[in-house]
Parts: sequence; C-alpha cells; structure tokens
Amino acid sequence: MAATDKRQLIVEHIKATLTTIRTSAGYYTNIGAKVTEGKTNPFDSDRVDGVDMIDTNDVIVTTTESEEIENHSIEITIRTIAKSPLTPEVARKQIADVRKAMKALENDEWWMQNVTRWSNTSNTFEIEQAEVKIIGTELQFTIECNTLALEEN
Repeated sequence: MAATDKRQLIVEHIKATLTTIRTSAGYYTNIGAKVTEGKTNPFDSDRVDGVDMIDTNDVIVTTTESEEIENHSIEITIRTIAKSPLTPEVARKQIADVRKAMKALENDEWWMQNVTRWSNTSNTFEIEQAEVKIIGTELQFTIECNTLALEEN
C-alpha cells in the first residue's frame, strides 16, 4: 500500500472517529456534529461548534536494519471550534472528548494493524487575544506507521 493511501486512510479513520463525539454517545459535548479537514481559519466569524483536523507533517526515516522500510511519523492537529467563548471547564471537556474518541481507535482492527504507535503530544486553549477569551482548543497527535521505501507519498 502506498504511503499516500495509508496516510489518507489514517486521516479518514480519525475524521470518522471525531464524528462520534456526541453527548448521546457518552461524551461531554456535541462537537462531532461538524467535522472539517484543513479549514484555513476555523475561528472566523461564521464559526460553529465542531472539530477541524489536518495532517501537517510526515517525517520519514529509513531504518538501518532494512532500507526497504520507511517509518512515518505523521503530525495531526485537531482543533475544537466554539461558536461562542468557552469557560475553561468546557474547553477541558472538549479536550477530554477528543482524547476519548482517539482512544477508541484502539478498538479499530484496521487502525491496530496499520498504526505502530500514536501519542497525544500537547493540548492547548485557543485564545482570542484582543478580548482574552477561550474560543477553542488545539490538540497535537503523532501517528506512526510503516511503508515500503519510496512508495508514493
């Protein structure tokens, strides 16, 4: 399978998982009602509660044991978007919801067969500077997988 294909499938699995974030499914919030990918400015004037994600980087390392295998480290940024300013408590609930949804991927057979490791590397509040209001959150994840060397990327 080409690297592009695997990377795209990883993104699709994450997006599908984020859509499950609903209070009816045991989450704190309903931010999964609107999931976008790569929205250039998710915090613009027409924002609605939701989630935006993008795979921003793919660092590739060829192992010394086998030059036929490339190890990919894909950086994923997930932003929660708030229609109106958040309290710190609600912002923390949004972070908890995204982390819980990502943890659910451990029960996905395709994910477990294709992702060698993943981690949540940081969580921050998005602050509107002029009025010092919390307008969302940003979570960074690193997803690791392997492909054959020099496959399409």
